[in-house]
Amino acid sequence: MAIKIIKNTMTEPIEMECENCKSVFEYNYQDIQVRDTAVALGFKYRARFVSCPVCKFDNILNKTREVESNGNVAQNH
Repeated sequence: MAIKIIKNTMTEPIEMECENCKSVFEYNYQDIQVRDTAVALGFKYRARFVSCPVCKFDNILNKTREVESNGNVAQNH
């Protein structure tokens, strides 16, 4: 069975309500930003977010923890 695309969010906008100011806006994949934050002992966090066009609050889509060990990166979700 072949994969069938039901909705392509790369072209269709996604609606979101800002967690901070409650404004409702649309975004697509080009608006998603990524921020890596290093913490102690080789851990780092990667956050994917969309900034609200009204209040500039970073609405987190997901956050993952990555563990670096001997040059290898293992992801924990």
